[in-house]
Amino acid sequence: RVKIEDGETSKVEVTNPNAVRLSSELLRLFVTEAVQRAATIAEAEGGTKIEATHLERILPQLLLDF
Repeated sequence: RVKIEDGETSKVEVTNPNAVRLSSELLRLFVTEAVQRAATIAEAEGGTKIEATHLERILPQLLLDF
């Protein structure tokens, strides 16, 4: 259940538990793929840490792939 308030009114929306699980899994896969792609770029540049620039470089293609 999600309670939404906008000052004057409030309502409760019921969410499907399967939809929440599916959304969580999709987000987990998205983040995992982003980290793997950024790590590949970092390694190719000889680095050992993933930096924001690595994520910025993989983000456009990642969004198209998902």
